[in-house]
Amino acid sequence: GISFLAQPRSTHARHAEEVPVSMRTGMGILAALCVALGVAPMVVVPLLDQIVAPLAGISIASKVLAIDGWALAPVNVEFSSLSTPVLALLLVVSAILGLGLAVVFGGRLTTRRSKSWGCGITLTPRMEYTATGFVQPIKRVFSTIYQPTVKLETEFLAESRYFSKRRHFGFHIEPIFEKYLYDPLVAFFGTLADRLKVIQAGSLHLYLTYMFVTLIALLLLAV
Repeated sequence: GISFLAQPRSTHARHAEEVPVSMRTGMGILAALCVALGVAPMVVVPLLDQIVAPLAGISIASKVLAIDGWALAPVNVEFSSLSTPVLALLLVVSAILGLGLAVVFGGRLTTRRSKSWGCGITLTPRMEYTATGFVQPIKRVFSTIYQPTVKLETEFLAESRYFSKRRHFGFHIEPIFEKYLYDPLVAFFGTLADRLKVIQAGSLHLYLTYMFVTLIALLLLAV
């Protein structure tokens, strides 16, 4: 809902356009493969078994496929099994049946557009529920780790302090993992790379010297 149904919160989002067909085609192929992996195990599992069986020394297809590949048996076909092709067929039949019933008994479909009710206030993108609201419980539970800080500044009217003129809300989460884990690692490897520049000087003569020394060392080891 936030991604596709909400109002744009920035000029860039307001003028966003759909990606080209070439990019959507790639995602569509991956989605189709995911569906094929789940719906057609009798085709996919034997193909994977040709790769895994020589390496593991055991056939996966003989362990997980049942009823000529029309069912998956994680433990035992008598204990539990799942037929994804049958489930896919039932979903398709249910969708067609539901659409048919809606057309026959639902009458003519009509579309009515109306504004959302906002308690008498014009809705703006700033009023929308954001991802920050969704993670509010997590922020409170893990407040010791993430150390969230909230800053609320209120500017009141000069006539009365009971009515606010403007409010500014600020929220910040301390990047614990980035600050104490990733940043030190990046700094360490960056320093190490700078020191390795001494042997990676970009001189052809130096590289030829490395090759010559390596060749001599290998000959000495061979002797």
